[in-house]
Amino acid sequence: MCWSINRTALFCMDTGLAMCEEPLHRLHLQPTFDLPPLNPKLLERAFHLFMEAYQLWVQKYGLEDQMSQLVTQYFDCCSAAFSEQSTGTKDSNDPKDQGDQQS
Repeated sequence: MCWSINRTALFCMDTGLAMCEEPLHRLHLQPTFDLPPLNPKLLERAFHLFMEAYQLWVQKYGLEDQMSQLVTQYFDCCSAAFSEQSTGTKDSNDPKDQGDQQS
């Protein structure tokens, strides 16, 4: 079957294949090994699963919980950074920004 360049490009997007850019190879298809885009929710999910396992471990062995507060603080800081990044605002208490404002 003869594919046009545009149709091949569409085919490639659906299957994870890319056209070889070598002209002598007649535009054959080869697998692409690009990384998927980073999903910030995966980090939150990973920590949630970690904390569930950690809580089970603490309960089973009767240990003192020393990590939950640190993880909560970490996610509060991450949430603040993500919201700051998405809105494009910066904290006015940042010394770097104050130096810019004075000049």
